[in-house]
Amino acid sequence: MKAILRLLLTLGLLGTAGTLLAESVAMVTDLSGAVTFADGGANRTLDILDDLMPGMAVQVQEGASVVLVYFASGTEYRIAGPARFKVGDTELEGETGDARTLVLVTDQKLSDVGKVAMAAVIMRGTGQGVKLLEPRHTILGGEPDFRWEAFEDAGDYHFTLTDEDGEVLADQWVEGTEKRFPAGVVLDAGSTYFWKVESRLSNGKAVSGEADFRLLTAEEKSLVEALRPVGTAPVSELVLYAVLLEQKGLLQQAREQWAVVADRRPGAKAVEKRARGCQGAVCF
Repeated sequence: MKAILRLLLTLGLLGTAGTLLAESVAMVTDLSGAVTFADGGANRTLDILDDLMPGMAVQVQEGASVVLVYFASGTEYRIAGPARFKVGDTELEGETGDARTLVLVTDQKLSDVGKVAMAAVIMRGTGQGVKLLEPRHTILGGEPDFRWEAFEDAGDYHFTLTDEDGEVLADQWVEGTEKRFPAGVVLDAGSTYFWKVESRLSNGKAVSGEADFRLLTAEEKSLVEALRPVGTAPVSELVLYAVLLEQKGLLQQAREQWAVVADRRPGAKAVEKRARGCQGAVCF
């Protein structure tokens, strides 16, 4: 947990919470039971990934608990109910429960990296043509197979794979909607590759789809594997690891991690949406 949180704060990767307001100072990383905050005279329920703004008065009901982390300092609070506290600019006020503070090595402003990663997917792999399924965004490595959805009334598909310099690595016609990794092609870690699928309908209209993917470097892959939570890890650690995967562009792996969190915290709406591959109204 400490290593993951320190890394996220060092790289400026927190701030991916549901409300995404610039003035938020902390984020909920785990929650169980009824935890509410006062909002204009009404009590509203908090959820995992919610932002916390200065001045928010939070009540943790008996039997409930909440875990939150401050963006700027890296201080994590674990509070069991019944308890009341107020969100301050730099720390909690009131019944603060257990707390620990991690050392930061940068004052880089925190940003909504998860949203940026999702936006990149929209730009790279969507459109009105052939929908490419995988590989997309970032992959851990290996020799990926290529899959896409069938386009109604399309014939055979023309598949091309190119590198960052535009050199064609594979170029052939394919029956069906899958292409096994081309024999003789070697992918370099840290490099980005582009693939395209084209076809022609019976009326002569051409349809196509394009996407790209990047292989993690050996260093990035080792880091991701080293920080992988064990099966008994607390939910707050799983949440932070999923945020790390999003930042690295490993959106499919992040989605799988969010699914684990969703199983352990049913009803957490923001988590369930991420488990479906969605952020806001955007899905990949």
